[in-house]
Amino acid sequence: MKNPKISIITPSYNQANFLEETIFSVINQDYKNIEYIIIDGHSTDNSIQIIKKYEKYLTYWVSERDDGQSDAIHKGFRKATGDILCWLNSDDFFVKGALNNVARHFEKNSKTDILIGDGMYANKKGEIIKYYRYITPRSLLSKNGVLAFCQQSMFFNKKYYFKSGEISKNLHYCMDSEFIYRSIEQKCSFSVMHKPSGVFRWHDSMKSLNTSSVKKKEMKNIAKKYHYKFPFMKITKFIYILIQIINFNYIISSIRLFKIKIMK
Repeated sequence: MKNPKISIITPSYNQANFLEETIFSVINQDYKNIEYIIIDGHSTDNSIQIIKKYEKYLTYWVSERDDGQSDAIHKGFRKATGDILCWLNSDDFFVKGALNNVARHFEKNSKTDILIGDGMYANKKGEIIKYYRYITPRSLLSKNGVLAFCQQSMFFNKKYYFKSGEISKNLHYCMDSEFIYRSIEQKCSFSVMHKPSGVFRWHDSMKSLNTSSVKKKEMKNIAKKYHYKFPFMKITKFIYILIQIINFNYIISSIRLFKIKIMK
């Protein structure tokens, strides 16, 4: 896969406070073989004005009522023409050089179905507060409920994504983890890139903090389907931690976070 096109989808709804930084992080990448699609769920704040401001950099955008984030992502991926797919939420962002690293990794690892890069957490101001290195998802761990990845640093080979059955539009909170669980069962080819790409922004109004009954039900159903048959989670968590220690992932994560902070 030489010089692959990367399609980035941003599902957006009333995140005007962060949306402009998200857009900047995409259009200012040094890798230019990209297409950027924004699917807005009929925002009522200043989001549409921000999108129109950067319209010339977008391959496609729309603002219309939808059935939520998963539906918006689904629409965006159906519009995408790239070799590689990803979604970047409207309150998250990419670091500099992220997409160039992703493209080079896929070029060197042509059989990759899903790429998982290092992940970072930022506070509301966009300051990096945590850095994580991940291991390749494993069936033994996932079947015992241990699954670690950063959605903002996750990229899909388009052919695999559609062959696998796509993300579920019926899930509103756990569509990313369900897709990874399912991909593990399908024995897809995972690849891990120990370079940063996506940043997850932690703030009071983020969707991940929602504790609704819908989210709890989704988590319960996924657990029953993929890992309740093997109730050894404490042992498996210990194994996961041990693997991370052996790979020096905790130490390297701390060093990289320290370097990021002193460079500010």
